[in-house]
Amino acid sequence: MAADALLDQFQLLYPEPNIYRLGQYAPVSIRDQIVRSCYLLDRLWVTGLLTVHTRLLIIGAGAAGVTATMRAARYGVQQITIADSSDRVLSLQAGCSSRWIDPAQYDWPARHWSRGEWPIREPKGFSWPTARFIAAPVPLKAAYADDWSADFDLALQSYLTAGSVVFMPFSKVSGWVPRSGAYLVQIIDLSAGAPVPSVPADLIIFAGGLGQEICSVPLLGGAAGKDYPGLPFWSTDAFESADFGLGHAVSDGVLVSGAGDGALQDFIRFVTGQKSAREVWRVVEPLLTPALSRQFDALWHWEELTARSEAFAPAYRSRCDRLAALHARYGYVVDALVANNKTWSKVAAVIAGLAAGRAMDKVFLALKADHFDGCYPLNRLVALLCVAYLWREHGHKPLLTFCAVRAAKPVLAGGGWGISVEVEFALGTSCATSTIDLKSWKKSGLTTRRFDGVVIRHGIDPYTLSVKSARLRLQQVPAHLP
Repeated sequence: MAADALLDQFQLLYPEPNIYRLGQYAPVSIRDQIVRSCYLLDRLWVTGLLTVHTRLLIIGAGAAGVTATMRAARYGVQQITIADSSDRVLSLQAGCSSRWIDPAQYDWPARHWSRGEWPIREPKGFSWPTARFIAAPVPLKAAYADDWSADFDLALQSYLTAGSVVFMPFSKVSGWVPRSGAYLVQIIDLSAGAPVPSVPADLIIFAGGLGQEICSVPLLGGAAGKDYPGLPFWSTDAFESADFGLGHAVSDGVLVSGAGDGALQDFIRFVTGQKSAREVWRVVEPLLTPALSRQFDALWHWEELTARSEAFAPAYRSRCDRLAALHARYGYVVDALVANNKTWSKVAAVIAGLAAGRAMDKVFLALKADHFDGCYPLNRLVALLCVAYLWREHGHKPLLTFCAVRAAKPVLAGGGWGISVEVEFALGTSCATSTIDLKSWKKSGLTTRRFDGVVIRHGIDPYTLSVKSARLRLQQVPAHLP
């Protein structure tokens, strides 16, 4: 171990010195990955584990890996290699012109949540060391995903030109072996399908992603191993358009399957036509009475208690119970808003204005249980606000609870968004229901229903990770302090 409280948290879970990981931690927002990278590189530098002569290898060219690369280059490290399986940085985000990234909104209810930029600006004379010391490699401002990818790519180019950084595209690190106090890293050229000469490294940072996104489900009635392909999270879509991007009138409705941030983001976009939860809450918050504002702000306290309680009750089932209790606490506060008729009438009016002309009563969200999974507070809050609005103002219940999507198929030949889809649900499921459980579900617990489009947001499969990594674990990152 590194004998340093912070570095110990980043140490790869193998008995090898000078190998750290950045990618498999929660929370997972791009801003959190950037801050986490700054923490690690700064601590490596001040402890002397990273010097200008260190041969540094960074695996993964996403936000965490690129930040670590440029942080090290700013310290004057002369030999930095960054390897990625694609041919550019932030490749997942590069082709996505519809997914909104905001570096501050999930800090809600901290006062800077709505500014759309980070680091935050502290009041004049504020003496506590603040986030301004965590200088991001590019200015972090709310924008679409492809803009972020372009900005990071441009920022890295100067270091590539100067020669302190070498980028290895289409490269997969297959392992490493100790050699004379350092490592020889084995790399496969994916474009050629063959190994390349091993790269020597004194220090390795694994900044690979969380794993493979689960955005598809088995094909209903199809051969084993065949899937119904859903839209990847980082694909370009038109969910915010009046017809949800279907290209035709909405008749059977659209379904979002999942209970985490990805599912809630898309649910909010379908219902309101807005880019993210921020656009909804920023027009709702000013309408609240002081008493209601205090209740909503206090929800952060319950978030903190829920996170803390994991250390005392780590069993999976107890995690489900804790999330259910947190969900109920949010529901209680939203109900208090709905019960305040004067305030609610104003809130309902602004939501109706945001979502004018949308078939919002055709949007559904399928949950394996009766509550959301672990997610950012603002997504949880605005999603529940949308649920309350749809029921109170339109008589529509969008939540399909204890209802897991087991399989799906296009009704017509072909596939893709806009083709009518038949969905098979497994009823009576729970948080503990696994993919294996669903595949073997008894026929008596199944039902089918047709939708105009289906979005699968079933999280990340951590078993697709490569290079001696470990599963996702929680690592608290202060929202606004360095």
